[in-house]
Amino acid sequence: MGADALVHGISLKTERPWFTVRQSLKGRGTNKPIEGASVQGRRVLLVDDVVTTGSSLSRAVTVVKENGAELAMVIAVVGRSRSLPTRTIFTYEDLGIPAIEDEAR
Repeated sequence: MGADALVHGISLKTERPWFTVRQSLKGRGTNKPIEGASVQGRRVLLVDDVVTTGSSLSRAVTVVKENGAELAMVIAVVGRSRSLPTRTIFTYEDLGIPAIEDEAR
């Protein structure tokens, strides 16, 4: 839910439709992997709040492509990984916290 507020804000500011990629199907609501606007035939931007291992973003990329979207870019507010190339607003260095690889040591 962390990136949802960012996505909605970007959508309002740019007057573009929004969507959310579910981490898992909930068994309620529409029970679809993508909630919100259809991504079919659209060029999309994926937004995340914090990228650590990149596994949730990798899954989101797969889901949007499987649903007929073209991926324009992936951005994140905070990047915690040294090894995953992502455009970020802040890095772990900017925030004075260790990279995720350093925490595992």
